[in-house]
Amino acid sequence: MTIHPKSTHTVRDRRRSIPAPSSLSRQEIIREIQGRLAVPQKQIRAIFELMLDDIIARLASGGSVELRNIGVFRIKKRRARLGRNPKLPGSEVVIPPQATIRFRAGKELLERLKVLPG
Repeated sequence: MTIHPKSTHTVRDRRRSIPAPSSLSRQEIIREIQGRLAVPQKQIRAIFELMLDDIIARLASGGSVELRNIGVFRIKKRRARLGRNPKLPGSEVVIPPQATIRFRAGKELLERLKVLPG
């Protein structure tokens, strides 16, 4: 079992052990897919970029994105509210309304997270 240099632990998959690095870049994902499928990176990159563009477009239009076993991304609109200016503690500042992204993990992801150390 190999551990990625940035890793502190390894996640066990049904088929094999997968290194658990602190973050995963687009290029690393593309290389991993290319290694499994033996398809040119150029094609994989094009498909991956189309997928990400569709996800971004759906979220930007206020929709949600469900990735089975991974989770659901959705937009939550926050109302305007009053806050404090940390540089001038006595003054109040109006914080404008804004949209934020929420993520709710799916069942399979939650199950796999149970094996991670505390």
